[in-house]
Amino acid sequence: MRLSVIGPAALVALVGTMLAPVDGLQDEAPAASVAATPVLTITGRDVSGVGPIAPGMVGANQRWVDDGDGAWDPETRKPQASITSLAEQIGLNAVRYPGGTVANMFDVGQMLAHGCQTNGGGIGGGVRGAMYQPITADRSGYTITQHAKVIDEIAGQSTLMVPMVNSSPKEAATFVNRLIDARPSQADIYVELANEPYGPNQAYWRSREPRVTLRQYIQGGVQHQPSTGGANRLFDADNCNLEGPAEGDGSTRRFRTRFGPIALDLKPTVFVNGKPHTFVRGAPGPREFTVEQQNVVVLGRAPADEAKLRISYSVRHGGFVQFRNAIERLDDEHDGVRIHVCSSWATQGFVDAMGSRPFECLAVHSYAEFEDGSESPTAADGFRRLMRQTSRESDELHALRTRIVKGHPNRFLMVTEFGSLGVAYQRQKDRFMHTVVLARMLASQGNEGVRISNLSNFSTLFWQRASGPVLSDQGYLLELVRHLVGQQPVTTAERHAGVTTLATTAGDEVQLFVVNQRTTAFSPTVQIPARTGATCVKTRSLQGQIDQLNDDGTGPPTTHRPAAAAATWPAGQLSGNVELPPVSITLLTFAPVGAGCTDPTDW
Repeated sequence: MRLSVIGPAALVALVGTMLAPVDGLQDEAPAASVAATPVLTITGRDVSGVGPIAPGMVGANQRWVDDGDGAWDPETRKPQASITSLAEQIGLNAVRYPGGTVANMFDVGQMLAHGCQTNGGGIGGGVRGAMYQPITADRSGYTITQHAKVIDEIAGQSTLMVPMVNSSPKEAATFVNRLIDARPSQADIYVELANEPYGPNQAYWRSREPRVTLRQYIQGGVQHQPSTGGANRLFDADNCNLEGPAEGDGSTRRFRTRFGPIALDLKPTVFVNGKPHTFVRGAPGPREFTVEQQNVVVLGRAPADEAKLRISYSVRHGGFVQFRNAIERLDDEHDGVRIHVCSSWATQGFVDAMGSRPFECLAVHSYAEFEDGSESPTAADGFRRLMRQTSRESDELHALRTRIVKGHPNRFLMVTEFGSLGVAYQRQKDRFMHTVVLARMLASQGNEGVRISNLSNFSTLFWQRASGPVLSDQGYLLELVRHLVGQQPVTTAERHAGVTTLATTAGDEVQLFVVNQRTTAFSPTVQIPARTGATCVKTRSLQGQIDQLNDDGTGPPTTHRPAAAAATWPAGQLSGNVELPPVSITLLTFAPVGAGCTDPTDW
């Protein structure tokens, strides 16, 4: 690969795009160019509409359960120093709270106290079990106060996912305001409204018809609860179990629905053993009931033992527009705070449905999934499948950015969850192929100007060993990416199958991030812009077998992580040979020779 320069003599950035077509394993160059040295030309042109790599590109999705994925020590009531020190080492900047699917029904009323919560997962969501499974107080101790202390320790920023299906715009604004109070030094607050609301298994109170669901997400509205799925049952009001319906016990009068606020003007009806009660707004009579706190039902008298309870009711909810307006009003109440509210319905359908209504950003979830096929793939076949899907995900990200910035240059993308999925390949996330997937996605995101990029999940950044946590491959990957933060991407003219590149510059430093998904080494000739002095070339590389597991528990991750190598190009030398190992992730740094150039230990 020859890197030739076009443009001024000043150092310019190197950026490669996601390189399609890529089938994952590409052992040789195309036949027509076998004898030729591949060429990568720096154009010197900034990627259109893309600013410098944002600090939030080094981020992770953290779930509040289990003490924030182990970030909080409940015994000392302090952040886990062994975790926060590693997080600070890799430059972890953006940390999402309270997480993803498992937090779909996170009770923001419990954000300042240890209290039971409800799992909104249904497809796992990090806490395996049925939808609405109760999560006890001992697993729900990671409140927003503890979270703020952890973020302070790692010198990062918190990003928020605000649940919509069980809260109101006013409650959501209170939730965001609590983070501002807890971290007054954080100038930018990024807020994602809901988590994957487009998923049919995450519709909750909303309609199952996609067009209606999208309208309800944007505008809110009233939705009658169906008679199936348990939504028409009543549940204990004094615990977090929304899975098991309550029965009469001869003493309890207070129950709750799954969703609120109840649309009281539509006159809900409670049935006790099939007999209806009448709703009244005042104090309930013997066979009457009222509703308080939006979804707590108070019966006039306790139903008899083992009485069967159900309710016919409708839910009145705010939508994206109402939630956004309530949250953005906090800007006026806090000097020096900028709040960015993003839609989690990150599709072109949302963009079109919004029409002329303003929005600032989209929060994308991006996952490379195995293509159809129930068979358990070989390592090579699985890798090919993932590489194809990664290319498609990158193409979709580009199309989405192109669509949202048209006529609105200040709009931007966040990627609040990304990774790979595939039940056909067991323990996929423990294998080096997953790290390669993440590296390719990060390269694409850098080229698309993504501001926040959260690996899924926070816990995968670390391997637990008998002596304590150590960085996983994903942790080392983020440590590479931190070197690109603040630098500017530009375009390149050529593409090479099986190789993905992202390059950046800042001042007199040029960096080239290269993912070689080929199973053979790739040995390019790299040429950098003209300069008068000598150049320090530092190489940092992650490599491993695509099927290699990294959690045998006996020591550091088994993936090969060589110490950083350093070499010097004499004054006037503009090119040199660099060998990129098979299936590897490499960061090349070109800078004027300085005191640190001969130090090979700096990762």
